Amino acid sequence: MTDVIRPTRSDGTPADNHTDDRPHALANDEQGRPVFVKTGEPERPKSVLRPEIQALRAVAVLVVVVYHLWPGTLTGGFVGVDVFFVISGFLITAHLLREADRTGRISLPRFWARRIRRLLPASLTVLAASAAGVVILVPQMYWAQFFKEIAASAVYAQNWVLAASSIDYLAAENVASPVQHFWSLSVEEQFYLVWPILIGAVVVIAHRLGKTTRRWLVFAALAAVAAASFYFSVNYTQSNPGEAYFATTTRAWEFAAGGLLAVVGTATLRAASPVRTLVAYAGWVGIAYAVVTYSGATPFPGSAAAVPVLATLAVIWAGAPSSALSPNRLMGTPPVQFVGAVSYSVYLWHWPLIVFFTFVFTELEDSTRIAIIVASIALAWLTTVLIESPARNRKTLVGRKPRWTLLAMVLAVALVAVPAVLGARAMVDQAAADTARAATAVASADECFGAAAFAVPEGACDGVEYETLTPSAAFAADDEAEVYTNGCYSDLVTPDLNTCVVGDAASDVRVALIGDSHAASWYPALKTIAEENSWSLSPFMKSACPMSTATKQDDAAETERSCSTWNDSLAEELAAQAEPFDVVVLAHSASGDGKYDSDAAAIEGFREAWAPLVESGTPVVVMRDIPQLTEETNLCVAETSGEDGACDVPESDALNGDLLVEAAEGEEGVTVVDMNDFFCRDGSCTPVVGGVVAYRDSHHVTATYAVTMAPYLDERLLGAVPALAAR
Repeated sequence: MTDVIRPTRSDGTPADNHTDDRPHALANDEQGRPVFVKTGEPERPKSVLRPEIQALRAVAVLVVVVYHLWPGTLTGGFVGVDVFFVISGFLITAHLLREADRTGRISLPRFWARRIRRLLPASLTVLAASAAGVVILVPQMYWAQFFKEIAASAVYAQNWVLAASSIDYLAAENVASPVQHFWSLSVEEQFYLVWPILIGAVVVIAHRLGKTTRRWLVFAALAAVAAASFYFSVNYTQSNPGEAYFATTTRAWEFAAGGLLAVVGTATLRAASPVRTLVAYAGWVGIAYAVVTYSGATPFPGSAAAVPVLATLAVIWAGAPSSALSPNRLMGTPPVQFVGAVSYSVYLWHWPLIVFFTFVFTELEDSTRIAIIVASIALAWLTTVLIESPARNRKTLVGRKPRWTLLAMVLAVALVAVPAVLGARAMVDQAAADTARAATAVASADECFGAAAFAVPEGACDGVEYETLTPSAAFAADDEAEVYTNGCYSDLVTPDLNTCVVGDAASDVRVALIGDSHAASWYPALKTIAEENSWSLSPFMKSACPMSTATKQDDAAETERSCSTWNDSLAEELAAQAEPFDVVVLAHSASGDGKYDSDAAAIEGFREAWAPLVESGTPVVVMRDIPQLTEETNLCVAETSGEDGACDVPESDALNGDLLVEAAEGEEGVTVVDMNDFFCRDGSCTPVVGGVVAYRDSHHVTATYAVTMAPYLDERLLGAVPALAAR
């Protein structure tokens, strides 16, 4: 049952008690909304809704929606999420303190049961609808990722899934799922799980010390949380901004800030109405400033989050001043209050609609974007009326012990999460089966299969058709080199140099493959060559980190340091070899060349790194980088099978300048090998060659296609390093 709180006006000042001999009283729930609750008492205090909080909700959700639909308009619209975090911290802390003041304790089961009834029905409805939309509207190639995220969202762990993806270089081209926005809801739910435990623990410690002392102990605890989280947020945003954006630990201080205001109490800080009017305007201006001036280039959350957080606190503290110039005259209007009342469901619905409309229409016209806003608000109203409110006030749950609500939650979450997990698992199994099919197809390949189709005179394979693509377009993204999973590869933030040997470890012919993920694209071909020629192959690879002494600038300081450390370890490892390698093959992603201080610095860094190899007489082979297609390439292949050049990209657009190749030009002992004629013909570069899908994303080669290039790469390596043939 909703707790009745001390009567207050919307500006926080005490209100007169309202005598009512009816067996009901008007009270605020923990979201600040008025509700009637049964009471056997003739007199009960009356509370009013705080319009400024509803206005904050309305503005927060609208700037998020506009930011998602028109990213270039409100470039900092993402701060709307931070406004919600502060509001939640304020309201939930105030609710818990009222319960502690009234009963001397906090009932965790009752609190969690109320949260469940308030939030889960709508969120699980949207998740179920999203799962259905995935099956109906989304190509199968995205199902594994989307079902995984739906399951994570159902258990409110989506933010950690996205945090992990943010440091996974291979996940960099993951498309946005229809439930990606559940990351912020996951952060909130984790707050709802931990916060009452924290405050409850302080209440237990201070139960003998009185109400005033208890509140200041709570204040001290929340201040400590805020300080620690803010410090961590500032530092982690600098070192690892991708993960920091989604981490609960970098956002906890925002909830704590709202909680601190609740502990102090807005009524105790009240000033004259003109002062509060000025503070309210300052708060709204602060939010507007962040929304308009922030962008994706702003390190966030970090210290930048302080602006929307402090601005939101200002609006809440100011309340609804009665001044004729008060912003509440606008913010208190029915349309604003209505959007605030349905803001939770608007947030839930808007993003799946954007994602699904994008899959249907590809490009969204302004009229379609406006229709999405209207549809989001309409669905939000229906969800609030038909699902949220009935579930929150359902007598079978409200009138029973909290454990029944908790049990209902477990069952409801399972109904969404389990099918999503099974769906994701089924996609993984199908991908594994497709990989096995691809291996069989390679073993029985004909003269036009894969790269062979571009090794013969043009037109020689025109009459050859394959019933199915290899790998299937739906699973091409999973057709990656085993080097990513066999311990021979260092990820984006790992500074350790992983060493291993494949092929014939005792061979007299020793080959090293060094570079980033584009070097990994050549690993299947070189591994095949090594096994067929009884060579040993030593891969040294790290995400986004080519062999160089130059510092590659990155948004994340941790990534920069990691790459530099890895290169230092690589240089030591190469110098420590008892016998030099017979050839060192270098490859890198040319699209990252712009991250150096200058082209000259990049070229010098490459040359300095390989200089010890050249001086020792080790031949160095530089692989020219492969053509880069578009982010829509795989989707195009899934829809058209790449027939009639439907997914081809002009060669002039696909080929990047390559500073590694420029560094090799004119260098004695360094040879460039170019395999791009196996990707491009007649001025166009294609993602499908000889029935084989060549790309698993816009710029990485499938393992299957790499293997089909092995005999031709072998031939060119021998041409570049004739001494290999004599060994």
